[in-house]
Amino acid sequence: MTRRLPLIFIGLCAMTAFGAQVPKEVKSALQGIQTAAGKSIWERVHTCRMTFSDGSWTEKADRDIPAIGAKQGDIIIEAFINIPPMPGTDMTSAYRDILARWVVHNGKPSPESGWARNLQLEPYPMPSFPWLHC
Repeated sequence: MTRRLPLIFIGLCAMTAFGAQVPKEVKSALQGIQTAAGKSIWERVHTCRMTFSDGSWTEKADRDIPAIGAKQGDIIIEAFINIPPMPGTDMTSAYRDILARWVVHNGKPSPESGWARNLQLEPYPMPSFPWLHC
C-alpha cells in the first residue's frame, strides 16, 4: 500500500558555496524575501554566519494546511539552519537544524516559525541575538 504525500515536492538540490545541499528553488525563494535589515533572507543567513543544514525544501500546497496558515496553491518554504552558539557556551547541538518556515500566499511571504520571524522582521542588529552581529 502506498501512502499519498500531502504536498508535491518541487525542489531540486544544488551545492552552494557554503557547502550545504540547498534546493535551487529554496535559494531563489529566500533571495526573494526581504528583511527588516534591508537584505534578503539568503544574505542575512550568511551575514549572521549561519549555515544551511541538509533537508531544506519548498513545495506547493495541494490542500489547505491550517496548522501553518497555508491554503491550497500556496508555496511552503522550510529552511533548516545552523546558528553559531552564544560565546562562552558549549551548546552547539542546541543551535543545529533550526526550522525557519515561510508560507507564500499571492506572492507575499509570511514567516510561520520563530526563526523565520527573527530573520525577516527583526532589525539590524537582531536584539534577541546580539552575538550574531547581524
